[in-house]
Amino acid sequence: MNIKKVGFTALLAGAAVLAGCGGSDSGNSNSTSYLTYYNLSSNTAVTKLYSEDSLLASVSYESKSSRQAVAAGTNTIELRVDEADDVTTTLYEAELNLAQDKRNYLVSVGELSESGGDEPLFFTYDINNVDDDFFEFNLMHLAKEFGQTATLEVVDNSSKNVVETITIDFGESITQNIELDKYYFQIKNPAGEVQYTSSSIEFGSIQYFFALKDEVLNDQSILTMTRLVDSFTTPVTYKDKDLKSYFRLYNSAQALGNVDMTMSGVTYENETVISGQAPDTLPDSSVELNSGSYKVTLSGTSIQGALYSFASGEDKTIVFYRDAEGKLDDVSFSNTNRADTSNHQITFVNLLNNQGENEVDLYFVAPNTNFESTLYRITQRQLGDVSRIAIPSATYDIFLAVDDGDGAPKVLAEELGVTFGSGDNTGDWVIFAETAEDNEMAVEGGVSILNRVKM
Repeated sequence: MNIKKVGFTALLAGAAVLAGCGGSDSGNSNSTSYLTYYNLSSNTAVTKLYSEDSLLASVSYESKSSRQAVAAGTNTIELRVDEADDVTTTLYEAELNLAQDKRNYLVSVGELSESGGDEPLFFTYDINNVDDDFFEFNLMHLAKEFGQTATLEVVDNSSKNVVETITIDFGESITQNIELDKYYFQIKNPAGEVQYTSSSIEFGSIQYFFALKDEVLNDQSILTMTRLVDSFTTPVTYKDKDLKSYFRLYNSAQALGNVDMTMSGVTYENETVISGQAPDTLPDSSVELNSGSYKVTLSGTSIQGALYSFASGEDKTIVFYRDAEGKLDDVSFSNTNRADTSNHQITFVNLLNNQGENEVDLYFVAPNTNFESTLYRITQRQLGDVSRIAIPSATYDIFLAVDDGDGAPKVLAEELGVTFGSGDNTGDWVIFAETAEDNEMAVEGGVSILNRVKM
């Protein structure tokens, strides 16, 4: 595996040369192949896909690129990660034969590393017209932690009869034509024990691309299936229908003090599931409950019997905050479960109701850069927006700013000299932008703060 470090200035210069020369000479300019990258390497929060030294896509962990059209023929394909503002490191480089009019999937599973990591997997499929009475089922076995061999049963949703039994090994792919109907999937281990059951799926007469993969839910390893859709960067996930649901609470309305949450539903009947949680705190663990709909009451608030839904296999944080009129509102985000690595996923939640119609920006400024040149920024976030960004381990000054159209952006809050990747600053983080004082009526232009907590 060839490892190299490249500065962005050099990349831009190379792109200009390629543009002047008419681009890559791989294959006929009129022949096209298609490439999709799927990032299942938990040690890389964001991985960049390059073909012939040109950036095709930046892909976050557990996401995929959209289908990329590339010149058919042998292409130099690289997977890179940011090491600093101006430097990327190549973790994978290979000469891949991308045949004309083929679908190609490059998948990193396990550790994507400069040395000693797991070699990415590569799959190629024909582009087929499917008979009207059938659908084409394509499955990749990417569940490294599950085991070498999996048995998948395709079960008719009405009769409950098994219509197809497919055995597949890790790193392999199968293609099967199946009659149109509504089905669900069961996956068994070599001992014949059912490890996964999907919800039912109605199929049409097209090609489908599925992946069997490992996932971490509330610190537990589970098996799941995803469907890879060309135009989507987020795979469609089919969780085991019998999984529990999990959630945490974050209360930004400080004036409420410690709050209790009472739920009424399938699992609980007027039972207090969260007791005395302090404002501006995020619990280390989530509450477990059966999936379904619940009536929720939050003590001391207008939320009395509000209806909330919790999906099977979901682990999320529910954030309560005050809207622009000072009324209690909520937003949620999914909790991540990644091991501590040399890069960090930042979840930014804008809860500032003191900026009127103005949007806010968040900047991570490393040494030798400034807020205008840094690549690590989240911009134009409105009240209640949730955004994510990956940053490499380094020391940053973090600035929350607003551009109100009157001169340079104005700093609302800051945290200086934060060294991610050392001491207590490892792993992934959540940054909440909040008002320093909680008022039932928003005070425009009031003091703002950043509250940074571990994911």
